[in-house]
Amino acid sequence: MGLTKQYLRYVHDGSFNIIANPNCNVVFVTLKNQEGRFLAAGASEDVVVWDLRLAEKALVLPGEKHEVCQLSPINDNNQLAVAYADGSLKTFDLESTDVISVFTGHKSNITVIQYDNVGHRLATGSKDTDIVLWDVVAECGLHRLSGHKGMITGIQFMSQPGHHYLVSSAKDTFVKIWDADTGDCFKTMAAHLTEVWGVCVMQQDGYLVSGSNDAELKVWNVRDRSETDLEDKDKLSEQLNQLLISEDEPDLTSPLHCDKAGSILRTGKGRVHTMLNDKQNQILCCHGNNNVVDLFYFCTKEESDTRWRKRLRKLKKKEAKKLSEDPMEVDEDSQASIKGKPELTDVVKRLPAIKADSKTGKIKSIDIIQGGGGELRVALLLNNNSLELHSLSVGGSTDSLRHLRSIQSQGHHSEVRALAFSSDNLAIVSACGSQIKIWNRPSLSCLRTIDTGCYALCVCFVPGDRHVLVGGKDGRLLIVDIGAGQILEEIPAHTEELWSVAMLPDQIQVVTGGGDKSVKLWQLELLSINKKGDEEASESGGGGGSHKVLSLLHTRTLKLEETVLCARVSPDSKLLAVSLLDTTVKIFFLDTFKFFISLYGHKLPVLCLDMSYDSTLIATGSTDRCVKIWGLDYGDCHKSLLAHEDSVTGLAFVPKTHHFFTASKDGRVKQWDGDNFERIVTLHGHNGEAHCLAVSPSGQHIVSSGSDRTIRLYSRTEEVLVLEDERETERGERERAEREIKRNRERERGEEEREREEEEEREGERKRRKGKSGVSEGERRELNTS
Repeated sequence: MGLTKQYLRYVHDGSFNIIANPNCNVVFVTLKNQEGRFLAAGASEDVVVWDLRLAEKALVLPGEKHEVCQLSPINDNNQLAVAYADGSLKTFDLESTDVISVFTGHKSNITVIQYDNVGHRLATGSKDTDIVLWDVVAECGLHRLSGHKGMITGIQFMSQPGHHYLVSSAKDTFVKIWDADTGDCFKTMAAHLTEVWGVCVMQQDGYLVSGSNDAELKVWNVRDRSETDLEDKDKLSEQLNQLLISEDEPDLTSPLHCDKAGSILRTGKGRVHTMLNDKQNQILCCHGNNNVVDLFYFCTKEESDTRWRKRLRKLKKKEAKKLSEDPMEVDEDSQASIKGKPELTDVVKRLPAIKADSKTGKIKSIDIIQGGGGELRVALLLNNNSLELHSLSVGGSTDSLRHLRSIQSQGHHSEVRALAFSSDNLAIVSACGSQIKIWNRPSLSCLRTIDTGCYALCVCFVPGDRHVLVGGKDGRLLIVDIGAGQILEEIPAHTEELWSVAMLPDQIQVVTGGGDKSVKLWQLELLSINKKGDEEASESGGGGGSHKVLSLLHTRTLKLEETVLCARVSPDSKLLAVSLLDTTVKIFFLDTFKFFISLYGHKLPVLCLDMSYDSTLIATGSTDRCVKIWGLDYGDCHKSLLAHEDSVTGLAFVPKTHHFFTASKDGRVKQWDGDNFERIVTLHGHNGEAHCLAVSPSGQHIVSSGSDRTIRLYSRTEEVLVLEDERETERGERERAEREIKRNRERERGEEEREREEEEEREGERKRRKGKSGVSEGERRELNTS
C-alpha cells in the first residue's frame, strides 16, 4: 500500500471591507446599557454591530455559510434575532454573543421578523409565502399561517394587551389580519392593485397603514366590532343587501372593523422599499428607491383634537368672512368639515424629510429610535456600502435636522476588482472602481484610502512596499505613494483598458498588458526633483534641495493581434506568457520577444494564468470553466480540469509548491495539486461571484474578493488534510443536501394538494351559498339598482 499524500488545511481567518449588506436591514441595539449608539447590520454570513460614536466595529456575531437576510431586536434590544438565507433563525445574546435558540421552519429566505410587545411571540415571513408564529419561551412553533400567494413583505402585532392579532402584507396585493391564538385569518383587505410592500399599525392600534408601488400610503381606521355602530339601520340594510348580491362572505363576523381613513402622499417616487414605526407606534418612517426618507407623526387623541379645533376656528373665520361679503355663497365642504370629526390631516403631521448625503448611494434600509427630549435618530443603509446617522426633533422645525456622522471609510463603495500582498505579508492592497485601500492583515483594519480618479482593474506592490502600481480602465498606469496618500505620476501606458500589471522577478522591471493589443515593459527609476518641482536627474545625485521620486521608464513594446487579458513572466525571467482574447495563450522569450509556443485548447478566453516557482508548469483559467495545466518545456497539456461551475476569474500558485488556488464566478475558492491533478479542498467562498484572489509571498495566506462586498482571508494551519477523508466528508454533506431537497419537494407537493383541496371546498361553499339565497340574477340587478 502506497503512502497517502497529505496537505495542510487552509481555513477562513476573517472577512473585511463590508460595512453592511444592502440585502439585509439595519437595526438599533442596546449594548453596554446604551441606546441609540450601536447599530447592527448584516455582513454576508456574519452580523456586525457598529459603534456609531467611534465609527468602528463593537461586536461581530459569526455565522456559518448562509447569508444574513433579516435582523430584529428583542425586548429592550439586548438580544438579536438573525435570519439566514436557508430559512433558519437564531437568537443571540449581545453581551455574551452566545446563541440562545435556533428556529427552523421556512424553505427559503426569511423576509420579515417581528416580535410582539412583550417578546414572547415571534412571527417570521418568508419568500415561501408562509408566516410561522413561534413561542420564544418554549422554543417551538405555534402556527403556520398559510393564505398569502406571494412573498411576505410586512408583519405587525397589535400592541394592545387584550388583542392577539397579527397584520401581514404580501406581494399578492392583499393585507390580512390573523388571530394569533388560533392561527385563523378573519379579514382580508384588497385595497391595492399592485404588490403591498409594507404595513404598519399606528397610534395604539387605531390606524393601519400600507404602502404599494406608488407614492400613496393608504390609511385605515381600525376599531373593535363592539365599538362599531351596527344599530344604524342604514348600515344594517346595506350589509343585508350585500349579503344578497355578493358572492363573497360579508365581513359580519370579523372582530375588527376597518374603514378607509384616507391617504398619505410620500415625497419619494417609486414603490415603497421599507416602512416601519417606532416602539411607541407614533412615528411612521418609509422610503423608496431613492435617497429620501419620509417621516410622519401620528398625534395622540388630545393632540389631534387640538389640531382639529384650531383648523375649525380657521374655517369658521373663513366662512364668516365669505358670508359677510356674499350672504348667498355657502361652501358645503367647509360646512361639513365644521360639523364633522377630526380628519386624517388632523391626526398625521409631516416631519422634515431626510435626504442621504451620499450623491451616488440609494437608501436600502432604515431604522429609527426615539430618545429623550423628543430627539429622533434615523440610521440609513446605502447601497454603496456605507451608513449614515441623522437626528431631528419631533416637535421642531427643519432646522433641527442634523447629519451626525457616517461610516464609509471602512469599506469600498463598489466591488473590489484587484488584490495584492506586500512582500512582508503584512499589508494588502485592494482596488475598486474609484479608489484603492491599504489593509493591515493581522487586524483587518483599513490603514489608508486613496482616490484614483479612474476605474482600477489591476494592482501590485512595488519593491519596498511604499508604492503601488494601479492599472486603470482608461489605460493609465498610476504610481501611488502610500505614505503620502497621493498619486505621484499618471502614465498613459495604453490607449485602451490596462488589464494586467505585474512585477518581474528581478524586482526592477514591470510588465503591463492592455486592450490596445500590446504588452509593454517598464523599468523602475528614481527621479531627483528640486523644490520647484523640476526634474534634475535620474538614479542617484541631485542637490541638497531635491528629493527622489519613483517613476517608470518605458523600454520595449510587443505588438499582438488580439486584446491582452493577462501577462506574466516566468520566475526564471526567461519566458513571457500572454493570454489573448482569441482563447489562446502565447509564450515568448522575454529577452528577444521571439515567439516560443502557443497554448490552445480553451473554448473561451483565458482570464487568468500563473507559472510555478520552478518555471516548469503554467496553469490557465478560462471563461469556459476549465483550468488547464501545461508544461513549459514543450507546451503540452498535462491535464484539463472542469474546475468550476462558472468562469474562472482568479488563479495563483503557492510559492515553492505546485499547488495553486482558483476563484470563480460560482463564488467558490478551490485548491489544486498541479502534480497529480487532484482538487485538495473547496474553501467557503463568497455569497455571489468571486472576482479575484491573491496568494501571499510566504504562501501562508490567501485573500479573495467577491460581489458580496467582502474580502476574505484564509490562513494555512498545522492541521493535516487527507484527501480521502475530505472526499468522504463532502459526500456526506452532498447526501444530506439531497435529502433536504427531497423533503422540501415532498412538502411542496403536499402543500399544493392541500391548497387545491381548500380551493375546491371554497368553490363548493360559494355554490351552496348561491343556491341557498334563491335570488336570480335579474333580482340581484334589481336589488343593486334599488
